[in-house]
Formats: sequence, structure tokens, C-alpha cells
Amino acid sequence: MNFAVELHDLSERGCRTEFVERPRIGEILWVKLGELAPIESTVRWVNGFQGGLEFNRPIHSGVFEDLLLRIDGLQE
Repeated sequence: MNFAVELHDLSERGCRTEFVERPRIGEILWVKLGELAPIESTVRWVNGFQGGLEFNRPIHSGVFEDLLLRIDGLQE
């Protein structure tokens, strides 16, 4: 199943998110950020319907900087 959720504290290595369905710690989830290929991630912590995801492969720093510029452009 696919869900659109809000991401917070996005970094090259992971993020905090709000879940629609509460996952288990250690569960593998896929994160889709814009036009990037889906990113495999592991649930590291859960508190209610919020949790932390660690990307199994960090986002390359150049790609991450470009992503942040696109996000900032959408918020203006």
C-alpha cells in the first residue's frame, strides 16, 4: 500500500514521519521523495503514529542539496 505522509527532520540518512498504519521497529519501508527513486528504509523507533526511518543507503549529498532546493521552492 502507498500512503502520502508528512516527513520531518529530513537528512541524508533518514527522517521522522507520521504513519497511517503503525509499523514495527525493524520493518522495511520505502520512501518516495519527488522524482527520486524509492528509498529503502528501516523503522528505527515508533512513538504512537510517529517514527524514525533510517535510509538503508544515505542520499548522496549533491542529490540531497538539490532536493532541499526543490522543497524550498515549493514552499515559497
